[in-house]
Amino acid sequence: MPSLKDRRLEAMLAALAACRRVCVLTHYNPDPDSISSAWALQRILVARTKARAEVVYGGLIGRAENQLMVHRLGIELIHFNLIARSDFDAFALVDTQPGTGNNPLSEGVVPHVVIDHHPEQPATAAAAYRDVRPGIGAAATMLYEYAVAAGIRIDAMLATALFYGIKSETHNLGRGVTRADVDAYLDLVPR
Repeated sequence: MPSLKDRRLEAMLAALAACRRVCVLTHYNPDPDSISSAWALQRILVARTKARAEVVYGGLIGRAENQLMVHRLGIELIHFNLIARSDFDAFALVDTQPGTGNNPLSEGVVPHVVIDHHPEQPATAAAAYRDVRPGIGAAATMLYEYAVAAGIRIDAMLATALFYGIKSETHNLGRGVTRADVDAYLDLVPR
């Protein structure tokens, strides 16, 4: 019998099976947790589907450490104002949910996928696939689990991004952590 992590991965991939171009959307002014989670999902989709996936954000990447993270790790992000919504046949939200007002997804647009560690919002129920676990300390932990289940190579760049996402979101494992956060953090350190 497949593990829960494998079943989650397969259900998420099934929700996007017919999609050709996926917009992986962060919250406004994305932080390391949101950026690393979106990048990991993009890498999973490219490796495990035939879809093209783009990481898209709204607002700005204003903090110097977040700009440096994106630059040093070579993470390609596109601003929401530079895309045509019609170019995408699916939206995946990470570290955010529909109806929260903290992402640029238009009201009434139902995302195919929502992966978040904040309390579930009513509009999230309409998504084809949702994984909302408010007990987890960071969305990056969740995407780490998906990456492992997908069997994708977590190279030094992706490991650094996910590690930093978990570290910053949990205040160096000092806030709202679970065993899953600690396990991901410790597994990513040597990578």
